[in-house]
Amino acid sequence: MGTDSYFHLQLNDNENPLVQSEVPWQGPFHVSYNAQQNVVTLNHAFFEQLYKAVFGPKQPLAKKPKPYRISTLLTMAFGEWKVVRDVVLEKVQDCNDTQYVYLLNLLDGLVPLAYYFYSVIFRSGNFYLYMEFLQHFALIFICQRR
Repeated sequence: MGTDSYFHLQLNDNENPLVQSEVPWQGPFHVSYNAQQNVVTLNHAFFEQLYKAVFGPKQPLAKKPKPYRISTLLTMAFGEWKVVRDVVLEKVQDCNDTQYVYLLNLLDGLVPLAYYFYSVIFRSGNFYLYMEFLQHFALIFICQRR
């Protein structure tokens, strides 16, 4: 079976060790929501500054924002990062400061991963890509002790 086959075809492939060894405990929507929630709550200071820049300095961001606010914040961060990414990377390409490296990892890795997982990766029907992203989430959750 090709890598672009759909879930119902791949789940019946009993000879595939990937299918036999990896069964997610949660559904894809909850994995996606937990990842989005983790990204925003663990980087609260960054997202609070983003929130205040857009909605005004008197608007505080809750410690545990509502799902629609999490989605809005990720969309804002992802969209604006796409606009300024090339300029920022050009200016800080030789910088090894951990704060810049962490910020680049957040904006170039974690935010797109959380943003695209359910709407693009899961709904694409590509089982192998879905499992690869679940492995990325597992590593992120382990690192964040979630």
